[in-house]
Amino acid sequence: MLKNICRQMIKALSKFILKKIICWKVIGSLPSNEKYVIAVVPHSSYFDLIIAVLIRTYSGLKIKFIGKKELFNPITSFFFKFLGGIPVDRSKNNNLVDGVVNLFNQNKIEILAIAPEGTRTKTGNLQEFKKGPFYLWEELNCPIIPIVLYGAFDMHPPQKYMTMPGRVYIRYLEAIKPEQAKSREEMSNLVRRAMLEDSLNTPEDICS
Repeated sequence: MLKNICRQMIKALSKFILKKIICWKVIGSLPSNEKYVIAVVPHSSYFDLIIAVLIRTYSGLKIKFIGKKELFNPITSFFFKFLGGIPVDRSKNNNLVDGVVNLFNQNKIEILAIAPEGTRTKTGNLQEFKKGPFYLWEELNCPIIPIVLYGAFDMHPPQKYMTMPGRVYIRYLEAIKPEQAKSREEMSNLVRRAMLEDSLNTPEDICS
């Protein structure tokens, strides 16, 4: 009972922050009771993580993400795992892929979030994609839903210690199904193309 009350309070707080403080607006929706990967761009700063955590809490979806094992030290491990984090050793790529696939097969992961750029953008523009996330997709053989954040970079650009006023748009694009791509390279290109095409319709009021 107490746990449910706490969850509802946290959910209500997340909703308040997203709608009243960050002034977010969601375009589209994520399916429930399905397994898929969400690919999120751009990766600009730690502010992205804040938005992702708020969205995860507000939506109630059990979205997981993988992070380098160094983040999960004795002090921060509980926090990151609470947010859906799964520690990985990046030096052991085969074990990483096999481990995530096993978690998918055991239904311990249903929705996995990835940042296909791998590193933070310094300009706000879409960067080249890393190969690693799509090696993982190839083994999972599940849909990928591209997600584009508009305004997060403008609100918290690099080397700025204060969040600027503005609005964040979260746009969920149409799912790309496994059968649409014959290889990981083709899936990477399909995801990137969908994001680039969507960027042609950037909201005009993200900095208002």
